[in-house]
Amino acid sequence: MIKKNLHALAFLVLLSSLSSAGSITYTQDGTPVITVGSEAAGTSINNINADDSLYYIVNAVPTSNTTAVNNPTMNGSVNSWTNGWEYNPPGSSNTWAYTTATYVSPPGSGRKYILPSATQDYLWVAGTAYQAPTTTVDSTTVNYLNWSMRYGSLTNPGNVRTAAICAEIYGTINGVAGRQLYYCYFIVGSAPADTADRKFITLGSGSSTAWQSFSRNINADIESKWGSGATYTISQVRVVNFMITGNIPNNAGRSAFTAYYDDIYLLKGDNNQVDVRHKSQAGVSPPPGHALMRMMVSDKFYSTSSTATYQLQWWNANTSSWENCGAAAPQSSEGTRTCNTSTNPSYYINAADSSKVMMRLYSSATSTRHSLYENYLYYKIWFPNLTSTTISPTTDPAPTTGTSFQVNCTSSVDADYGINDANYYLMLSTDNGATWNPITTTSSGLKLNSSTPTNPFTSQSIPAGGSTTKSWYVDAVTAGTYQLKCVTNSTSAGEQNSSALQVTVTGPPGNATVWTGKQNYAACVPVYYKVRLFDSNNFLIDAPFNLWIKDSANATRYSASNIYPNNGTGTYTNLLYVNSTDPAGSWAIIATSGDAAGTKLFTVNP
Repeated sequence: MIKKNLHALAFLVLLSSLSSAGSITYTQDGTPVITVGSEAAGTSINNINADDSLYYIVNAVPTSNTTAVNNPTMNGSVNSWTNGWEYNPPGSSNTWAYTTATYVSPPGSGRKYILPSATQDYLWVAGTAYQAPTTTVDSTTVNYLNWSMRYGSLTNPGNVRTAAICAEIYGTINGVAGRQLYYCYFIVGSAPADTADRKFITLGSGSSTAWQSFSRNINADIESKWGSGATYTISQVRVVNFMITGNIPNNAGRSAFTAYYDDIYLLKGDNNQVDVRHKSQAGVSPPPGHALMRMMVSDKFYSTSSTATYQLQWWNANTSSWENCGAAAPQSSEGTRTCNTSTNPSYYINAADSSKVMMRLYSSATSTRHSLYENYLYYKIWFPNLTSTTISPTTDPAPTTGTSFQVNCTSSVDADYGINDANYYLMLSTDNGATWNPITTTSSGLKLNSSTPTNPFTSQSIPAGGSTTKSWYVDAVTAGTYQLKCVTNSTSAGEQNSSALQVTVTGPPGNATVWTGKQNYAACVPVYYKVRLFDSNNFLIDAPFNLWIKDSANATRYSASNIYPNNGTGTYTNLLYVNSTDPAGSWAIIATSGDAAGTKLFTVNP
């Protein structure tokens, strides 16, 4: 039995943010193809989208019906009556002998017919052939009824309300004898309503006279009519044609109905199996720039059989064949089976089929019915992944022209895989981030210091779950506002960019002034002083400067290099204590920054 599920399929890919994960889980239904089995009524393929208590159910069916319980040589008769359906075969007035044609012969090679003995006035007419099975047929096995039939002729069809060709199962169902299940092809009209003891299954309708063959699962059909778990014993298999007309006075417009039957087999199926396949609805692949390292298919399921063994497989596109995942084993309680490999994982993604992945789950043959309950199916891939790249410092270093500062780039990968092909770039933008280029020793505005000429650093290693930092020194060349950022890429782990770091470069001070609170100071009195730095437009600016304090003997009493304003933009304040033993006379405070210099003289009195 081959059945393709045509449900509208939902699809969901659970993709963890690639800034922190190196895997993708595709939680999706795929397109199930049941090559052996039948989908249980009321199930939905969407049930396997999540790990919950909902299931996609496939019932096992016989893979071969090799045991013929009966190839009946049926004997029957033709009769007419007005009191409804037959409960017991009527007496033999016209004998019908079933020939010994085999089930595999073409329909019609040993055909039979049931025909009323004469046209007459009647409301009902039916012909029945019947025989009891030669072995016990009951609900302990999955039983099939196979047969072929065709419509022969119908006299005066305008007066016929119903005409049908039927096969009938007659026996004890749920402990009640004389119950009947009819499989009917209706030439005219439709099936009567079901009653407690008499049920109908319509196999088709129309006036075609072509041979038609049928195969029905008796067990499933009886359960659908009398309830799940219904028990039965078949005492007779019957073939029936019947016709219902109106009352026709004076024998006017008599009707007759001929039906042909062939190849009737009552079969015992003893190789119950399940074989279901899933194909991912979407392509399965790592993000661009990432290398596939591992591939997995996971199926969570259980079987109602403790003896049937289940084998999980996936499709190897390289060899064009199904490949076993582990050994076949029973699965009578819910558990998970996986196909999982880090060896040539791309073999299991079919590039010729839009990068789809296929898996298969099938059972061994058992003598009893069983069902497969699938709970949670997903596909998962792993790959190296750069998770972050950061830049430091994180705030504007505000250099002045002619100075240098250090920039650090740190990149991390997730815990699954380390990499050794990382390339670290320090990028420069001179147009507020519109364009970016690697900074070099000849770049404008900012340039790479000659002590660290390498940009990029190539083929760098980053350990799994760890990080690696690379550093450069950058020279401030021209006053202006620039941006720097770090870019780290890898052919196996993708790319990560840092945020942009603004760098504001100012020119050297055009002027420096030094101020003291008074002109004359006695010993042991604090001297408060202030240094102010101005640009060429006489605006205060922050810039590093050097400071000296010299006494009247020209001895240096204090000095400092590359200090910065500490009391607002361009302003530095401090104090000096003059001891009683210090020499009296003219002292000097000198500040220099680049070409700018300022001096303040004050007097220390004895």
